Formats: sequence, C-alpha cells, structure tokens
Amino acid sequence: MSTLSGRLYADGATLLNQEPEAKQDVTLNYSRLRYISDGYTKSASDELGTSAVVNFFTMPKGARLIEMFATAPTAGVTGEADLGWDASVETDEYGVVLEAADADGFYTSDQFDPGDAAFTRKAIDSARPGYRKLFGAAVQVTATVTEITASSAADEWLLEAYITVD
Repeated sequence: MSTLSGRLYADGATLLNQEPEAKQDVTLNYSRLRYISDGYTKSASDELGTSAVVNFFTMPKGARLIEMFATAPTAGVTGEADLGWDASVETDEYGVVLEAADADGFYTSDQFDPGDAAFTRKAIDSARPGYRKLFGAAVQVTATVTEITASSAADEWLLEAYITVD
C-alpha cells in the first residue's frame, strides 16, 4: 500500500487534464438535466394481480439516469412490484437487442413494497444496475407486480427520473 499525497484528480478531471485531451462523455459532465415523470392510478374497485405490468414512460436512447424517485401510498397488507425496463425494440445488425430487459433494474420488489408501508420519493439504490446507466436504445420503463395489491383505496404510483440526454 502506498500513501498518496499532493493534488489528486477524479476520473472526470483526469480526462480534462490529459494530453492529448480525451473526449469526455457529455452525459456525465456539462449536459442538460431533464425531468420525466409518470403515474399510474388504480381505482378503488381494482386489484393488481401478479400478471399485471404497468407501463410508465419511455427512457430515450442515449439517456443516462442520474436519479430516480418512486412514490406509492400504502397498498393495504400486500402489494409489491419490480421496477425496471423491457428490452429495446432497436437491434444491431445481427438482430440482437441493444438493451436487454431488466425487470428489477431500478427497484426490486423488496424496495418497492407499498403493501408494507407508504413511501414518498424513495430514491433508487446506488447498487441497482439502472443507477447512472447509459441507455444505448429507447426502453419502456415498467412495474411488474410480484404480489397482489389488497387496497380498497384509489392508489397512484408515481415514478420520477432525472436524466441527461445530449
């Protein structure tokens, strides 16, 4: 182990100070921050079964997720969902999808559990594969119900994302 001292550079600063200067990824530095939100309202007379998939917004091609928040009122004693994305429609020249599906890439059912308790603006866990992910193709953001909801109230699930696209 060595002891570091003097001026040290983070990855982005290293790229800026390199000779010759390497091209920086514009989705990481000096890009425009954009906001996307979408909500799904379940009526009081309905339950979401374990085969239900809720489609939220489309994550655009070239987007990098900076932060995501989920909000849900209590769903009664049960109700869980995985939040992630479907495979992209766009494929490469060999017919392979550019973005593979990841049903719980943003939140696992343990993390998105309104059956346990309501939550407001619950941030994505930095260990999730969707955190700071750069999407190579447009994907449909989805919630896949893994445990039936049992609420007798009208519930709204809200998903908010801050992304960069340049």
